[in-house]
Amino acid sequence: MPCVYHGIMTTKVLTIFHDGEKQSRQSLIWLYTLPSAGLKAMIAGETITFHRTAAMSVIATKYLAPKQPKVLAILGAGHQARSHFNGLNAFHQFKETRIWTRSFTKAQTLANELNCIACETAQEAVKDADVIVTVTRSTKPVLMLDWVKKGAHINCVGALKPSYQEIDPELMRNSVVYTDTIEGALKESGDIILSKCDVYAEIGEVVNGYKDAKSDQTTVFKSLGIGVMDTATATFVYENYKSKIICKN
Repeated sequence: MPCVYHGIMTTKVLTIFHDGEKQSRQSLIWLYTLPSAGLKAMIAGETITFHRTAAMSVIATKYLAPKQPKVLAILGAGHQARSHFNGLNAFHQFKETRIWTRSFTKAQTLANELNCIACETAQEAVKDADVIVTVTRSTKPVLMLDWVKKGAHINCVGALKPSYQEIDPELMRNSVVYTDTIEGALKESGDIILSKCDVYAEIGEVVNGYKDAKSDQTTVFKSLGIGVMDTATATFVYENYKSKIICKN
């Protein structure tokens, strides 16, 4: 994911290794300044990805969720589940957060850590939820139309390949769909490609006032991630680190 943005150039290098059902992954973001192209930093890419992905979901939720959401449901119990819990609860006063994943033990472990509720089924987790986050590695839908309260907002973060899905195609077609980039979504998102749903807008168009935030309807924000997000976040981290070093000296 290379990107040039405001005099900064970054490239995120991601390696994924499969060993049977196990998967290990590691990424680094290489940050350069222009025009000299001098290498300024190598930053842990996974950490950047977790936090900037959650931040994008927080922005989407701010504009697309119903007013004063009370119930948050998270499908998945990995790093993205944790970062989304922390990000969303920092900006919204949820009265209840529920977590589900295929392993109930894993759901219980994360729920105990975060002081929320572990659910045995996805349907139980999303019942009457105002905001739903899907952060699974599933290749088939885990969230169905009939389970979702009308007017809920869904942040769909997993299913990053054209053949993968997290959301029932009927739910996609019966929601107002937003994404980070339409160009990327039409090439990479199985939830969008396989359901053949319409994409109403990019979330940036909503933030800038070009398109409406239809929060009175069921909405989906399909998050894929783009290079400029990594660049902006990595630059923020680097500048913050540099300022602390200068202060110490």
